[in-house]
Amino acid sequence: MLRASPLRLLPSLSKLNVKQLKQALPSLSLGETTEALFYIAQKQKRPWEPAVELSLQKVALRLKKLEPGHIGHLFFVCQDSKGVRDKFWPELCSRAQSCTFSVSLLTRVLAAVAKSTEGQPMQQYELDLLQHLVDQIKLRAPELSVKGLTVTLTALAKFDAIDQDVLKQVCAQTRNKAAELLAPEIANMLLALAKAGVHDVELTNCLCAEVVRKATTFSAQDIADLLNAMAKSEMYTREAVTSLCVEARQKVAVFKTQELANVLSALVNVEMGNQEEELFSALCVQARDRETLFKSHEIANIFEVLPNGPHAELLAECFSESAIKNKLEFNAQDIASILSGLAKFGVPRNNQRILVDVLCVQATRKIKGCSAQTIAKIFNALGTLGASNVDLVAALCMEARTKLTEFSERELSSVMNALATQDKAFAHSLCVETARNPAELNAQGISNILTTMASLGVNDVALVTRLCEESHHKVADFSARDIASTLYALAKLGVNPNMVSHLCIEARTKVAALNPQSLIRLLRALVILRVRDEELVARLRGEAIRNLSNFDTSDMVTVLNALTRLSPKCQDPNLDLVKPFEQFEQLS
Repeated sequence: MLRASPLRLLPSLSKLNVKQLKQALPSLSLGETTEALFYIAQKQKRPWEPAVELSLQKVALRLKKLEPGHIGHLFFVCQDSKGVRDKFWPELCSRAQSCTFSVSLLTRVLAAVAKSTEGQPMQQYELDLLQHLVDQIKLRAPELSVKGLTVTLTALAKFDAIDQDVLKQVCAQTRNKAAELLAPEIANMLLALAKAGVHDVELTNCLCAEVVRKATTFSAQDIADLLNAMAKSEMYTREAVTSLCVEARQKVAVFKTQELANVLSALVNVEMGNQEEELFSALCVQARDRETLFKSHEIANIFEVLPNGPHAELLAECFSESAIKNKLEFNAQDIASILSGLAKFGVPRNNQRILVDVLCVQATRKIKGCSAQTIAKIFNALGTLGASNVDLVAALCMEARTKLTEFSERELSSVMNALATQDKAFAHSLCVETARNPAELNAQGISNILTTMASLGVNDVALVTRLCEESHHKVADFSARDIASTLYALAKLGVNPNMVSHLCIEARTKVAALNPQSLIRLLRALVILRVRDEELVARLRGEAIRNLSNFDTSDMVTVLNALTRLSPKCQDPNLDLVKPFEQFEQLS
């Protein structure tokens, strides 16, 4: 196996600027060319000029003659060059499997592989290289610097299957060297741990202890990055958050707008105490004072992470006012983020209502060419917000028709539900598209499609039959709400006796999980289907009595009428079955 000797990058090369490096390429040796390309890649983003790309291709043709150090640098060079990389990536990965890299290059190669394969299935030669790199890291984990540990964990978190032994070693070494970690490394560590699904309480506490110890040395950006990382990863201690908030309170005036946005977003996503409340109020004042400085994407990022709650709603109102007053223009993706954020608060009021109308007009102009995910987010938000814009819906439908195969099951359900009262023909085609392979649908997916079909009033017998046949194998997976929705849909579409029977039996054990509206829906379905199931009806009646305070008069009448029609026992006053309902009517 080839071992990398320490590479001494030529001083003459390291001191050259990009233009000079490019001019020198034709006269350099193979190794020097690789080093020059490495420097160019560090200083200039792609695309490169044809002459530089040609030099890279020439190096690629002679991989076997390169030293391990040069191979390591080549990974960094080509990680952002998909067009060239595709031509020799397999050979580069295979060549790297015979190399023993220096510790710094080892982490750099791992990071390059993670970046180059993210979001796509790994080929066998990539898996083989990953295993080779992991084996080296296991042997040399104690040699990794704190930066190397951060890079390694961040890279490992991007792979689907992670070697647990190497994770444990990296975490152990991080605990040993925690005192050396700076704010950016702690933030990156927390995010990487969360993405890798590592719940190492000891390491989390160790990292947070360092935050408490060093809080007074952190800059405004450090504080923003750390709070943002803690909120996103959900890995923090109260002491760490509080210490950062105390320090941030002293630096409120020096936060840049992006940092201000990040801190505000983070605070509404962590448990807030007195210090957090004071900081939040101070930041809101700063946000209003500097509202003209916030960029569109910064406001969109805030809305996207807003949870439900009074602090978040206050923030939403503040930035809604800012966006309206400054007449900000948003792209389709940002519009989807803002509408989704506003939807968390229900039907909008005040400035939020105005902003929704403004965004609908903007989205109509900008929806062409956007992703299926963006279309689904906007559709879903419009339904919750109660926003009706005919032009926007028409534009969304037109764009969605070109992307049917790109929607996930959940996204299709959102679009179908939104379109049930807007464009029935298109909504039906979405139902058919979603159910093209019923075996891939889960219980909620089956319920969503049947519910949409019922809302459309389109009884596609073949489709309904296929879905019902598939649901027989998944009936135990139906939630109480799914059962109520599915039975009501079947009642409107036409009876499927076997499906109805299976769902009623399952419903007996899940009645307690029904909310008042689902309970009413289930009772209505049973009446239409003429189901006679005394045990289920008795349990539904008991649940209805427990929910008396949640029903209005009209709901109560519906429940009582349904129960008396479903079971003769509910009509006998001597059995004390209807008294709670009579008492409710008298009180009303």
